[in-house]
Amino acid sequence: MRLQPSYLLVATLCSVLATACADDSPETLTGTANLSWQVGARGCAEHDVNHIRITQREASGTRVLQRWDLACAAGRATLVGVRPGRYVFEVEGRDHTSTPRWHGASAPIEVRASGETVVPTITLTGLPATVEIRWNFGGPFCSHAEVARVEVKVFDTEGFEVSRAQAACETGTVEFSLRAGLFDVSVEGLNSLGVVTHSYLLELHVQRGEQVDATVTLEKL
Repeated sequence: MRLQPSYLLVATLCSVLATACADDSPETLTGTANLSWQVGARGCAEHDVNHIRITQREASGTRVLQRWDLACAAGRATLVGVRPGRYVFEVEGRDHTSTPRWHGASAPIEVRASGETVVPTITLTGLPATVEIRWNFGGPFCSHAEVARVEVKVFDTEGFEVSRAQAACETGTVEFSLRAGLFDVSVEGLNSLGVVTHSYLLELHVQRGEQVDATVTLEKL
């Protein structure tokens, strides 16, 4: 059967309307997020931050959706093509070697289709270093040295204790986080009564965000 012109016009109009509706659906439209950042109290140059990396995550914080690398000195960015949804924006400050040294994140924020979302300024703070201390006795291990546990105590340059960790001697290692700075690290071997029988003093200089591995040989007191 051949359609009359009026039927063809209606059919064509319906097709155009259907396409327009599909193009305007929330699933196909994107929004824009306007984001700004501040590195510490002194800014990018003073803290040797070369560029920043912005990571867009789902609000749950698990799934990474997009990343952007930008010059830190810009101080702000307009992120286009962001699909509607609720997200967290993380900002890393990186040095000239691209090592992350600073970090900050937004609260969960809603991005709407065809709209502009202003993300409150994100302040970056220094990333702590990860420190792993391993120990030995220069020969026989824990049972022969009669050491049951090993305790690691960290003191700043003024003598204030800033961190403490303890583990069974047999584990051979302990790991903890530490802010940047210069520290005295006391590694002590304790017998079954909790009395210190072995020790080692380590001077440690750590930078923001770095991984520090140190091995010490405990000496009998």
